[in-house]
Amino acid sequence: MRGKVALITGSTSGIGLAIATELARQGADILLHGLGPHEKALHELSLLGPRIVYHPADLRCPNQIRNSLNSARPNSVPSISSLITQVSNSLLPSNNFPLINGMMYSP
Repeated sequence: MRGKVALITGSTSGIGLAIATELARQGADILLHGLGPHEKALHELSLLGPRIVYHPADLRCPNQIRNSLNSARPNSVPSISSLITQVSNSLLPSNNFPLINGMMYSP
């Protein structure tokens, strides 16, 4: 994963942080995302060596997502090679994600 940049939503705790940690161990630069406290996750990941950048965005607000990605790109993050969406379903408006065979899919 060296030279790759991974954006993992919900990566300041739980499963998202575990995914970010493993990708960082493999050498990926990480675009850390989350709405809660992020300092501990940022510190833990920075000890693994790759570049770690934190950009918050409420995934219910398209403008915040756009602003976060735009602010990350020119300054410190080259193009994103991997996107892993790992957030609580409670944060996502269910009417934006169609159910297919009982599973939610993002458009």
